[in-house]
Amino acid sequence: MRAIRRDRLAFFAQICVLAAVYVILARIGLGIHAISAFATLVWAPTGVSLAALLLLGNRCWPGIAVGALLANYLTGAPLPVALGIAAGNTLEALAGAYALRRIRGFRTSLDRLPDVLGLVILAAVGSSMVSATIGVSSLLAGGVLQPSAFWMTWRAWWLGDAIGDLIVAPLLLTLPRRRQERTPPRRLAEAGLLGVLLTLASYLLFVHTQEGTAWLLSPLLIWAALRFEQGGAARATFVVSIIAIWATTRGHGPFSRGTVEEGLFLLQAFMAVNAATFLVLGTVSGERRRAAEDASEANRAKDRFLAALSHELRTPLTPVLALSSMLERDANLPDGARRQIETMRRNVELEARLIDDLLDLTRIARGKLQIDPKPVHLSEAMDHVLEICQSEADAKGIVLERDAAVGKTVVRADPTRLRQVFWNLVKNGIRFTPRGGRVRMGIAPAAPGRIAVEISDTGAGIEPSDFDRIFHPFEQSRQRTEGLGLGLAISRAIVEAHGGTLSVSSAGAGRGSTFRVELAASSAEEPSRSADRIPRPAERTARARRVLLIEDHLDTVKALRELLSELSCEVFAVGSLNEAMAAAQENSFDLVLSDLGLPDGSGLDLMRQLRDRHGLSGIAVSGYGTEQDLKQAREAGFVDHLVKPITFERISEAIERFFKSRTT
Repeated sequence: MRAIRRDRLAFFAQICVLAAVYVILARIGLGIHAISAFATLVWAPTGVSLAALLLLGNRCWPGIAVGALLANYLTGAPLPVALGIAAGNTLEALAGAYALRRIRGFRTSLDRLPDVLGLVILAAVGSSMVSATIGVSSLLAGGVLQPSAFWMTWRAWWLGDAIGDLIVAPLLLTLPRRRQERTPPRRLAEAGLLGVLLTLASYLLFVHTQEGTAWLLSPLLIWAALRFEQGGAARATFVVSIIAIWATTRGHGPFSRGTVEEGLFLLQAFMAVNAATFLVLGTVSGERRRAAEDASEANRAKDRFLAALSHELRTPLTPVLALSSMLERDANLPDGARRQIETMRRNVELEARLIDDLLDLTRIARGKLQIDPKPVHLSEAMDHVLEICQSEADAKGIVLERDAAVGKTVVRADPTRLRQVFWNLVKNGIRFTPRGGRVRMGIAPAAPGRIAVEISDTGAGIEPSDFDRIFHPFEQSRQRTEGLGLGLAISRAIVEAHGGTLSVSSAGAGRGSTFRVELAASSAEEPSRSADRIPRPAERTARARRVLLIEDHLDTVKALRELLSELSCEVFAVGSLNEAMAAAQENSFDLVLSDLGLPDGSGLDLMRQLRDRHGLSGIAVSGYGTEQDLKQAREAGFVDHLVKPITFERISEAIERFFKSRTT
């Protein structure tokens, strides 16, 4: 009962406040300039009434009715006339609110274009006619108004009410109604500067000039709309309107021509156009900003999804690739079994390559492909790729060749990305070359300061009409084969990121093709040749290397145990962050080998704690392999980052490099 009483008191207080505000604003408007004693071109109560119904609900209509009745009765209208005018003012607000709520998804913040257009057309233009028609008709019926003054009074009444809906209602509706994040100081300073300039310009234009052009304010209003959206446009037009009305009624400014009534009519028509135009502009600006933010968030969500998907797809491949690469090293393995394991390994690597291609395509589309150029020996990059592709070429009876003239030629490129390009092009040649053919890598004449590498084959060839199409994602030549059609698109993007070019030529179907990669030559000293060498596993030492392995995928744990045992490592395996912290507290370890995605936390947080509390360093082994992932891993304390799936050679190289750095 007490709560009901409080609600009733609060409602009564709302009605009283609304009625009081209505009366005060009505008296101010009629005091500025009245036509036929009861119509004015400055009628703010209309905007207050509409905003009140939209924000507080239709139940507050009595406040509008009481306020309108008192305002007109105190102005001198007979009680029946005042009741008629009050009815028109109340119906006007109710009709405008009802029409706006009929717009699907209407929001009082006016942050959608349909909502703003509804305010302009349905409320300002449409519902204002209700009040003007009923009000002027009441004056006419009560003998207060002569028939000859009907049109002039109706026009002033309608325009004054429309101005209230266009200037006052948006000002109230766009005011922040909840606590928002702290506004940056620079934005506050910009808002302050805009306010000062707008006030100063309006004052100079409307007070100190008679022949000025009001449209000179447009740049400032555009600034308000574009930078501060619909709220900024509403506040800016309100400031201009207040100064302009005050100056025009005193005979100043470009609209002070003829009578005050004529000047106000021209001014309010101008302000109505301004208010509608810049309110729409501000809303469109806000919609575009939100659309960009939504697109950015969608891209971030897509990146998170792709990263998680990549991790989940790579993890099951890790034990298969790791164990198969280790089995291939077994000298006692029968040749038939070795070939089967080799086939298995090759297909797992292909699956991993497809995952990498999809991620690379996403990075390219978003302009986030990163490269780290340095001097690279062409011969070493070519030999590395030919060695990887040799088994597949042998299976098809294709000869792989490298031009001996490459010699010690050095280019400036990202070594990993350059090998990726060569690998894609050689694999492409093998795929389209029939048994008995050949694929050749060599250098070709190029402009000074440039190096050109050509990968040619004796395969199916390419029609000239396909030269451009094959470099588009998911496109292939007419000789379609398996694959997604991403390799060439990614290769061209990588080459162009180096400032180079990738092109193709062919004499036609059945006459082979030649891909030409042109890059900048390197003037730096020759790169060290030892950097890419895979060190051999060290002989077992007197004390085994103690490794803390954190991995929650059981098959991966088993595979890594096998690999690490071959590398003189004693493995202590756990599956979670908490277990790892407990193990580090009770035991001493030489190396941490950890996944990044753990059931109870992040491998990054774990590595930071192990580094800070126990002085440990680690190697990340994870399906997350973006540039950002690698950067975060380094910052957390990982000295190396292996992207799943991993081979015996890759983990061997990382382990040996780690322990070698500890002893030098």
